[in-house]
Amino acid sequence: MNKTEQLNNKFKLANINVTEEQMEKLLGYESLLKKWNAHYNLVSPSTLPDILLRHVFDSCQLVKFIPNETKSILDFGSGGGTPSVMLATLLEIPVYACERIGKKVQFLKECRRQLDLKSNFEVIRDDVNNLDLKVDLITARAVSELINLLNWTSPLHHKDIKFLFPKGERWKEEVDVARETWNFDLETFESLTSPESRILLIKNISKKVV
Repeated sequence: MNKTEQLNNKFKLANINVTEEQMEKLLGYESLLKKWNAHYNLVSPSTLPDILLRHVFDSCQLVKFIPNETKSILDFGSGGGTPSVMLATLLEIPVYACERIGKKVQFLKECRRQLDLKSNFEVIRDDVNNLDLKVDLITARAVSELINLLNWTSPLHHKDIKFLFPKGERWKEEVDVARETWNFDLETFESLTSPESRILLIKNISKKVV
């Protein structure tokens, strides 16, 4: 079984529909990441043999949990393009990738060009707390603990904002720490790539009054 068939099987088991064109872009991303990672440290070299599962499918699974009313997404600390490139590939809504490190910004722009994502994928070089942007959903993968993610994005909070964060086995501890500062509603979903991990959907956020 080749890597395309393996990835297709993952999508079928997850009930995620992927067209041939989208699959070509996801495989193209894998090639780009391998090429660029030889010169820039975009992802851990130990994960390169398993990019399609560890990075591509793990990011693609987020589409299952994005609320239907979502019209725009911001991914910050986008780094190696996960999940921003995957979301822009699978969705038709605007996806913004915010990254402050120059070499990673260049990689994201190369993904935008090579994978023909110009219609809905925008790369922004800045810190997330400097942005003047209104989006429906904010996401970040392997960037920092939950409390930091919520604090850093506070200038972008509005009454309808939602957050979708994949988290590892310490997710409960991170939620408890975040609740010391923030009020929010939380839904959790089991990760399709790691039973101990969870995907957190947060909404109705407000800062606690001390």
